[in-house]
Amino acid sequence: MMMSTMDCSPLERALQMGREMLAAAQARDWDEVASLHPAYEALLEKNSETQLTPATRDSLLQVWVQHQQLLDLTATARDAVARELDRSRHNHRALNTYLVHSQDD
Repeated sequence: MMMSTMDCSPLERALQMGREMLAAAQARDWDEVASLHPAYEALLEKNSETQLTPATRDSLLQVWVQHQQLLDLTATARDAVARELDRSRHNHRALNTYLVHSQDD
């Protein structure tokens, strides 16, 4: 029998939400990632006073792995946006140069 989300511990719910955030990031749905993040952080904070057991330690390691994967995806997206912005600036400068020189004729 499958447990409902409400039957899970805050850490287990955070792990599920982390999977959802990763799926959204892989789909480049950054609005969804941003909308999930506050609840995700709140679940992790609820866990701060939980006794550390081997199972909790394993779950926290999974949270850390998810976090690293999310950081990698966001860095890749940020770098792509930076490249596109540089291209746009270059194209804008080229267009301005063309317009300035075409007015000289």
